[in-house]
Amino acid sequence: MFYLGLIVAICFVPGYVGASIPVQWAVLSCILPLGLWRRGSIGPVTWAGLSLLLWSAISLLWTPNVYDSAYGLWIFSICALALWLGTTIHDFRPLLAGLAAGVTVSSAIAIAQALGFTPVMSSSSIPSGLFYNSTVLGATSALLIVALLTHHQFKWVPGLLPALLLSQSRGAFVILGAVFLTNFLRPLWVLAICLVGFAALTISPSPSDIQRLMLWGVAGRELNLWGHGIGSFATYLYYNPNEYYLKATGLFQAGYVHNDYIQLWFELGIGAVAAYFIYAICLTQRESTLWSTFFGFAILGLFYFPLYCPLTAFIGMVAAGRLTAEWHHAWHTRLHRRYDRLLWNPY
Repeated sequence: MFYLGLIVAICFVPGYVGASIPVQWAVLSCILPLGLWRRGSIGPVTWAGLSLLLWSAISLLWTPNVYDSAYGLWIFSICALALWLGTTIHDFRPLLAGLAAGVTVSSAIAIAQALGFTPVMSSSSIPSGLFYNSTVLGATSALLIVALLTHHQFKWVPGLLPALLLSQSRGAFVILGAVFLTNFLRPLWVLAICLVGFAALTISPSPSDIQRLMLWGVAGRELNLWGHGIGSFATYLYYNPNEYYLKATGLFQAGYVHNDYIQLWFELGIGAVAAYFIYAICLTQRESTLWSTFFGFAILGLFYFPLYCPLTAFIGMVAAGRLTAEWHHAWHTRLHRRYDRLLWNPY
């Protein structure tokens, strides 16, 4: 598992291996099918995931661009494989160590970028390591730091701190802050605080906040019962009337809504209920060591698209797999206890 995490974290070298993040999707699609030979738990969550994949495939019939939708179906299939792998793993420490070692390499590259060296390509002047995008670097580092702390693997945390700090990602600190607050408040209260914070941003939004609000509005106005098809949001163009963010007006292709929950309903409609069900089941497993990691992943989905970024999706779905396996075991145990009570005979 260590080498799986390491390979996934360092396989993409911007400017040398591929032109964008999908290189990591390709590596995951080659490795994760091997996990199907591992023994995992099959229960209601498994069937919900399979129904989600089936609905996604059926939605190809009415999607506006079958090529974008095929790409979206590919990503969902990889996420499903990662979730299954999570149900088969009992000790996550080697996998987390491998991921941390890979992101530590990105930390070193980010330090070089901050000093003015450019060993790899980046989407901006902000250090991004091997992630091309600084926001993805920061979010991945934050999720891994949470996972490492809850598994008492403290020695790997210092290597992730440069990536966390140099990425200048607000979302990364939102994740850490939200997870920290769950030690004192109920998760629903933490979620409410996050939502109030997002609402407050509308008072004096930054350029990126303006874009998010615009995309949420574009997607929200087009929601319907059946959805537009898996991966369909990448096809849609939106009009930007303000030069404040994109430095130009006109039609632009966003690719992602910057909110996984809205995008799921936009693309899948009522079929997204299966995804919401899986998320809800995961968030009920408060006693699990991976709950905090998935909670951070779920919070990130409110204002970014972690389900569509390879490393964050892999971490989130593997954690979801473990959480759903624990839920299924507890559910199965309760079911047998009820059955035993029905058959109990005092004579």
